[in-house]
Amino acid sequence: MTKMLCNICSDFDISALFAQSKSQPPQQDKTGTYYPEIPLWFKHQTRITAIKSGAADGCELCELLWSQCQKRFNDADIDNLESHGEGEEQIYLGLSLWRPERKLQPFITIEQHNMKKTPTLCKLIGWLEPYAKRGKIGNRG
Repeated sequence: MTKMLCNICSDFDISALFAQSKSQPPQQDKTGTYYPEIPLWFKHQTRITAIKSGAADGCELCELLWSQCQKRFNDADIDNLESHGEGEEQIYLGLSLWRPERKLQPFITIEQHNMKKTPTLCKLIGWLEPYAKRGKIGNRG
């Protein structure tokens, strides 16, 4: 199977996500300076099973996201969520809080949000640690 990015994942621009995070005013707390999280930055799939389908179709980013979903949920859990309408919640990619002075780098977060419920129901599905070889960072993803 040929590796590629699906239509949704091809629009995900990790460089822009990091640039937006860095452009936020840094915050202070008793442990030092930090940049706040950005949880709803990129609207991904409308349900967990769509990530599974993207992974099965060969999308490299969907494969990474699906591997994180599988750490949080087994297939029976996902079927149960879907049968109760909870698996149909919007998936977002965002960025975690990070602290530059401690060299704590941000993680890409994978969250499921149900905007129809008040207060908004949010579930952290998983996270990815961004990595690029020194000198090999591209403009996109």
